[in-house]
Parts: sequence; structure tokens; C-alpha cells
Amino acid sequence: MALCVGLGVLLVGCSGDRGAGAAASTPPPPSPPPTATTAATATIAIVTSTAAPSATSTPFALPLAVEAALAQAALDAGVARAAVELVSYRGEEWNDTSLGCPQPGKFYAQVVTPGYVVIVRIGSTEREYHTDLEHRAVTCSGAGNP
Repeated sequence: MALCVGLGVLLVGCSGDRGAGAAASTPPPPSPPPTATTAATATIAIVTSTAAPSATSTPFALPLAVEAALAQAALDAGVARAAVELVSYRGEEWNDTSLGCPQPGKFYAQVVTPGYVVIVRIGSTEREYHTDLEHRAVTCSGAGNP
């Protein structure tokens, strides 16, 4: 019985008011919201350039495979890279690693190979190149590809 009374006194003592110590555990006031000056600084920081691109500059980077097709076209035609004009390019999924241009006597892995169809112009002649996603660029013989 003495154990029950002692335990009861202990519980009553633990559940009471903590007195002066309670004020010390209140959370600090919240920080003030950002000022208009802070927001203006952030907006200015993300503006990098307002100049319009020139007629000779590309406003975005071309995929590596498209650049490879342009370089291959220049090599095939025996001209400088600057003489090769990019007409268009689009994504394509080839049925195998021949990139849609199989050559007789060669074997190709039968896996879907993502890449691009790239149309270039050299002088007045347009050529079509097929690429993978990295550095391979081939042209198929046929219409538009002398």
C-alpha cells in the first residue's frame, strides 16, 4: 500500500504546472517575410542576356548526333563544315543498328536504336543522314543522296 501512495504522489508531482520554467520553452517569433528588395535581386540574377541572336548564331545547342551528321556531310562532300547548312532534324527509332541504311554483307544488332533523321544542304543539294544518339551518322544511297 505504501508503494501505491508513493507512486500516486510521484504522478501528481509530475503532472503539475512547471512554474517559471514554462516561459523559457516558448518558440521564438517567426522570421519576417522577404522584402521587395530581395525579390528584385533574385529576378535580376536570373536574367542573363537581352541581346537578340545574330543571323549566324544558333540560339541553342544541337544534339551531338546532329553535329556529327553535319561533320560527316562536310567530309563526304569534301567541303568545310561552314558550307553545310542544317535544313531540319527529327527524332527516329531505327529497327536495328544499321540506322535504316543496311549495307550488303554486313550484320547489324537487332535492337531498337534511337537517333535522328538529319537533312542538310550543301550548295543546292540536300542530303539525308541517319544517326544514333551519339556520333554515328550515315547516309543511304537513293533519292536526294548522290
